[in-house]
Amino acid sequence: MLTNTGNGTETFRLLRNNGIAGNQFDPGNAASGAIYLESGVQAGFQASGPNADILYLPGTNDPMLAADSSQAVYVFSSIPAALATGALGHVRLAASSATAGAPGAPPGTTLAGLGQRGVDAVVGGSRGQASAQGSYIVSGISLNLIKTVAAVRDTLGGTLVMPGSVLTYHIVLSLTGAGIAEKFSFADPLPASTTYLPGSITVDGAARSDAADTDNASFSTGTVSVLFGNIPVPAQRVIEFKVTVN
Repeated sequence: MLTNTGNGTETFRLLRNNGIAGNQFDPGNAASGAIYLESGVQAGFQASGPNADILYLPGTNDPMLAADSSQAVYVFSSIPAALATGALGHVRLAASSATAGAPGAPPGTTLAGLGQRGVDAVVGGSRGQASAQGSYIVSGISLNLIKTVAAVRDTLGGTLVMPGSVLTYHIVLSLTGAGIAEKFSFADPLPASTTYLPGSITVDGAARSDAADTDNASFSTGTVSVLFGNIPVPAQRVIEFKVTVN
């Protein structure tokens, strides 16, 4: 977030530095643009589409901020291939005042006639410049799925698999590594020889409805589905549901 801490309107120039010492790789400028300015249409970074944020063009759309106002700025990068898991890459974004003589000048420096409406400008404690550093970490995510029949109940109260027996399926989804599993979901089509037992889905021990409603599980067209969304990894999720043998 770029903030004008001065007491007058100021224009800022932005510059990124990909070659920061002490990391394992240097991120590159993304092909579609290196720096973006928040458009205010949709929160968060949007590289394209109707709500896309604004590609920063130095000297053309340098952000102009009133006193104490802020502008969200995004650094958009490309990451080299074939990097080791855990490798770090640093990027530094620098902002400097567009007022001539202000960047790096000692606090209290007077710039004659360069303030608003032609008054003198005085350099503040930030010396007309600031920077912030962010890091990318290379991470990998692995998924392990184990599906078992946790219980069998036949029509006579025993544990034989026969027509009419109820099988309880137990599925364990294990995510290992580091990062975020984005839009993570699970879908399990039932075998043709079985019929789903209505109202039998549980996720992490909590009952779910069969309809595609406010909870994250459903049953439709012969398939049990669960939508988990974005999950921080490592994580484990457990799903159970029941079927009847035809």
